[in-house]
Amino acid sequence: MFEENEELEGEETGPDTPEEASLADDAANGAACSECGVYFTEAHGFPVLCNSCWDVVAEKDRKDMGVQLATHEEVS
Repeated sequence: MFEENEELEGEETGPDTPEEASLADDAANGAACSECGVYFTEAHGFPVLCNSCWDVVAEKDRKDMGVQLATHEEVS
């Protein structure tokens, strides 16, 4: 069938660089917006969207993503 390390076409394999891995971790713990990656002054402890992304991401998609609205200020 498939070799152990063979990638399936179209399958996401995760972050390619350490920076992408770090952003993924930061988005997962709410230190950064899960959609655009803007950072917050404090981590929320759970995935969040910044105000801008919250306004453009459909409610159904927000529920599917499992995110909440950020409550901490964005880093400028």
